[in-house]
Parts: sequence; structure tokens; C-alpha cells
Amino acid sequence: MRASLPLAGLLLALGLPFSGCDSVGADDVPCTACASGDSDLPGSHPESGGSDAGDDGSSAGEDSDGESGGDLPGGSTDDVIPVDPRQTYTRTWKDDALDAPAILLAEYGVAPGDVVCGRAVGDFYTEPGVLASSRGYPLITAVFSSSDVLLPSDERDRVKGAIDTDDDVVTLATATDGLETDVAEDVDATDGCITVPDGARYVFLAAYDTFYADNSDALADGQSFGLSLKK
Repeated sequence: MRASLPLAGLLLALGLPFSGCDSVGADDVPCTACASGDSDLPGSHPESGGSDAGDDGSSAGEDSDGESGGDLPGGSTDDVIPVDPRQTYTRTWKDDALDAPAILLAEYGVAPGDVVCGRAVGDFYTEPGVLASSRGYPLITAVFSSSDVLLPSDERDRVKGAIDTDDDVVTLATATDGLETDVAEDVDATDGCITVPDGARYVFLAAYDTFYADNSDALADGQSFGLSLKK
């Protein structure tokens, strides 16, 4: 359950900078998906756009036999990183939240200096019957790190090797007792592109919320909640 708090000062920025193709706030980072005018990233709803057709009539990113190929591990132009909406790297308090895992960038073919684009797919319930997408907040935040170490949940700066990308997102205070959670290094990863900062080996992802124990995956359009990546 998220407390009903204002987002004054929220800087919509993987927006990782992700400075969003369609979001406001941060300076745009050059990205094929954004610059081409096609802001639709793999994993988005089908009505939001399409892909270019190949010479043989197959869609871009597909082999002539219809099977998907691509430039990211897993044989697809899009890799969806699952995000459990109960997991976070932010400070929590009196909340049975789960720790966000450290995601090794190399496993997705991503290295410092690469420009990657991402978009949240699926949706989650912040409490029974309330979709996160219905409230106008970011859906996913991210923080790059040189380390896979996540400190205890009652600490504010939990990501030991956090790397600042200059474009920040403001996370809200905990639902219980209003403890501050915001840190300087994380960004809004809901929709946009970013240059992976020097020294980054890992990324931590979290659903945007103030209380995590009662969150659940909405399986919107049959898609589990997560982050779809494209290089």
C-alpha cells in the first residue's frame, strides 16, 4: 500500500540518465528507439506501435522462419528482466519487503558506455484492487552499482557501490513512520534510455512504492511485471 503523498520535486529521469522518450524532466540521451521516432520498446502493448518489416515480409528482429532472433542474450531483441513488486533496494520500515537482487549487466550484454533503453511491462497491484499504473507515479526505479552488496533494509543508502548518473528520481518516505528513502544515485527506469556509467557492473531494480509486503503482480495482458531492455 502506498501512502497518498505528493510527488513535488520528483525528477522523472534507465527516464536509466533513462531519460524517457515520452517522460519529462531529464535531458534526452541518444537512443535508437527514441531518436527513430518509434518510442515503443519490445514488450510494450501491441497497440502502442509496430516494428519495421524485413525484405521477406517478416518483422524486424525475426528470422525468415518466424522465430525471433536478436542482439541480446536469449535470442531476442528484447530481454525482459522480471521485477518482483515486493522487492526493493530502498529503505523499508516495518514492512516484510524482499531484497532486490543485484543483476549482472554482462548477462544482458550490457557494459559501461553502452546506451540502453528500457520500458516497464506488465503492471502490479500496490494493494488489492489498485494498479500502480493508475496513479501517475513511476513504475520502476533503478540504481547502477559497482558491487552486488545490498545493506540491511533499515539503512537509507543500501546499495554499497551505487553510482550516480546525475539524473535523479525522488522516492517517497516509508508508509510507516515516514522514514526518508531517497538517495542521490537512483533513476526512473519506467520508460527511456540511458548511458551506462563507468564502473557499473550491476543494476538493482525496484517497483516504485512506499510499502511492499502487500504488492502483487497484476499479470497485465498476460505479461509479468518487469523491465524490457533494448540496446
